[in-house]
Amino acid sequence: ELSCRKAIELKPNLGQAHFNLSIILLKQKKFEEGWNKYDFRWNEEIPERISTGKRLITTKPEWSPDKKGRVLLWAEQGIGDEFLFLTLIPDVLDKVNKLIIKVDKRLIPLLKRSLNNKDIKLIAKEKYINESQYDFHLAFGSLPKYLRPTLESFKNSNNSTLLVNKEKSDNFRKSIMSSKYKKIVGISWKSNSKINTKKSLSLSEFILGIYSPEICFICLQYGDVKEEIKNIKNNYGINIYEFEEVDKYENIDDLTALASICDEIVSIENMILSIAGGLGIKSYILLTPNCLWYNGHKELKSNWYPSLNFVRKGNETSWNKALSAIKEQIKV
Repeated sequence: ELSCRKAIELKPNLGQAHFNLSIILLKQKKFEEGWNKYDFRWNEEIPERISTGKRLITTKPEWSPDKKGRVLLWAEQGIGDEFLFLTLIPDVLDKVNKLIIKVDKRLIPLLKRSLNNKDIKLIAKEKYINESQYDFHLAFGSLPKYLRPTLESFKNSNNSTLLVNKEKSDNFRKSIMSSKYKKIVGISWKSNSKINTKKSLSLSEFILGIYSPEICFICLQYGDVKEEIKNIKNNYGINIYEFEEVDKYENIDDLTALASICDEIVSIENMILSIAGGLGIKSYILLTPNCLWYNGHKELKSNWYPSLNFVRKGNETSWNKALSAIKEQIKV
């Protein structure tokens, strides 16, 4: 923080220093200044902007809570961040007349069911929308500066819960019903992140660290993990249920229905974190010191998702200590 402030003192227009400072401040829950600095994510000096999408080109003014009317909220980042900022929607609704939300098309079936409000329209973020359909606009990442300015504002917020396809959820549960198991635990152990490559684990390290024979482990991991699961079965005799009919990357609605049958979830910091939090499932999230800003610095609970428990690695080279702590928590 001191280094960033010194850099800004020397070069006040250095966008990278302002943006880096925003992440440091948000991790420390210094929200008011942190959110204001977070707007520097759009600064052209930043070579690898946090935004994975293009900024909306529009002549309409930005929305703020003192303005009613038709408001377009547009997603700018990855799907995990979209899930995060969508938790703010219940607090937006009473401040606008109509809400149009541009999101990843994979989220639309789930959100239609979960939001289910005639004053909300959902469209895929790559789709064009005519300016005549809205009065104001705002990027997802700019919502918190109005709705989460203090730690207290998290506690006083309206709750949002994801509603799954119950028929699919029931079918998933029926297919694994067995008196052998006393608990269902969903697992996810790796990420495609190129920014923090140290948060992924091998499946063998992950499952051997938390395994208990009375637990039915369900794979929530996206990507082709068939061979990894097969090797665990062959080498250690541990069975991990893999629902191959669920495309866990493209079909988020089915993935969420599958996650909903779990009594608990253990995951690294990836999209499953947001799904578990959105469903309100008691979960244990493995975090590296270089975790995402919204997972804080030393907290053991999430401010954004109350059902999430953080298990932090610290400076250890191995995950053994963290996994052992989780094993103790999830045991029957």
